Amino acid sequence: MQKELKQLGFSDNQIKVYLALLGLGLTRVGPIITQTQLPRQTVYNTLGELENQDLIFQVIQSGRKHWQTAEPEVILKKMKSKFQLAQELIPQIINQRDQSKHLAEIKVYAGLDGFMTMHINNLQNQPKKTQVNIIGAGGQQWVELAKETGILNKYESLRINKEIGQNIIAYENQRSETQKFIDQYYLHQLPSERKKFKFLPQEFYSPVGIQIWHDKIDLIIYSQDPIIFEIKNKDLVKSFTNYFNLLWKMAKK
Repeated sequence: MQKELKQLGFSDNQIKVYLALLGLGLTRVGPIITQTQLPRQTVYNTLGELENQDLIFQVIQSGRKHWQTAEPEVILKKMKSKFQLAQELIPQIINQRDQSKHLAEIKVYAGLDGFMTMHINNLQNQPKKTQVNIIGAGGQQWVELAKETGILNKYESLRINKEIGQNIIAYENQRSETQKFIDQYYLHQLPSERKKFKFLPQEFYSPVGIQIWHDKIDLIIYSQDPIIFEIKNKDLVKSFTNYFNLLWKMAKK
């Protein structure tokens, strides 16, 4: 019974006092203290809490307070009351949540574990046969981090199985590294499976990589311990997609 009362919202002290009252029946406070082994003031405080919830009530006999549990149906009535309150509250919560959809949800991933978690989770959550756009790929830094975390093959296997394409904008000074990377890891892929690369002049270089997913963007600061800022916001995704499309037209194969 203790477990069930706990699930109904009773505190540990309330459970002890309530069960003691159930066993003792109409009683003064002394036997409750003896049975529960709780301090006197704690028992008085707990009796007050239970009385406020209409779970017990006082009876005056010979000018002295006695305590008695109320009918157990009171518990059911309280649960029904809470359920009704929840039903009334849920539409208000949904309405408030809908009004705040324009706000961004921001997460921060740090270190190698964060790098691995972000890439795999986002790829798993990306809808099938969709596109991921990347600006300012980390080049060899991304490769080294992917190899160090062990996600390189898993990432590509998952991407291909879900038929997710990637358009990647890198920089001219990364062209030779990129070709070596493709030849070493991805030459066996079918043309339809391969990532698509374009290159911008070095003047466009930014130390921050940008990955544009279907519902969020990731800003990756490449370092020994990478830091990733993930922002979930539809308007921001739309703006960055437009920005990517503009750069894609400017970049060269």
